[in-house]
Amino acid sequence: KEQQHKVDEKTKRFASHALGKMFITTDPRVIGHNQIMDSIAPMVRQVRHSTEDLVIFECCMALTNLATLNHETKRKIITCQGVTAFEYASYSDETLVRRAAVEAMCNLVPEPEMVEWFKAKQHMRVWLLYAGAYEDDVQTSSAATGALAGVCHDPEVAQCLKDQEEGTGIPTLVVLLMSGISPIIHRVAVCLMGLLEGFGENGKDVLLSNGIRKGIDAVLNSNSPIDPPAKQAVEA
Repeated sequence: KEQQHKVDEKTKRFASHALGKMFITTDPRVIGHNQIMDSIAPMVRQVRHSTEDLVIFECCMALTNLATLNHETKRKIITCQGVTAFEYASYSDETLVRRAAVEAMCNLVPEPEMVEWFKAKQHMRVWLLYAGAYEDDVQTSSAATGALAGVCHDPEVAQCLKDQEEGTGIPTLVVLLMSGISPIIHRVAVCLMGLLEGFGENGKDVLLSNGIRKGIDAVLNSNSPIDPPAKQAVEA
């Protein structure tokens, strides 16, 4: 029985990995709804429990694609404990695995569970590290900043960002504005607009007291080629 169990588990892992490969290379819109929904739980399990980086990476990528399909697939990923699985994978030492996990979480925003996740101080601290590491991995930084842009309007998330240790939190957004990378700058601009909403009438004062003017001036006076939409978003 024990041997049979091992064989069954190996077969399940192989099948789940095959699903991941399929949903990376195939447009999910041409696949049946029930097949998609039944495929989510096995792939989430592989993200959380597999010891193979390639399996985790490809299942994360597949679930990222499915999360863009419709609201129902987002909900299914979340109810299958996808947020926890992606969070675990985001701690990987492998850049591609970490990036895929962050992108998967980004695609679950603005579901209520993701908004709640960002209200935890330790979660926000780690996420700011991902966002701030643009010199090492622009794509992960861009995805992480994009997720922040989708949640900063929430007053509790805004406060959590503000309450980070000195030199992090809003100052991280200042650094990102000075990165010279248009997609990141545009996302930070959306973050700032969200924070103004989240902080309410004191929003402008909170941002200015955390040095945001320095970042804005860096964008507006930059000699680097920054896309006009990014500059316009900052000016707004």
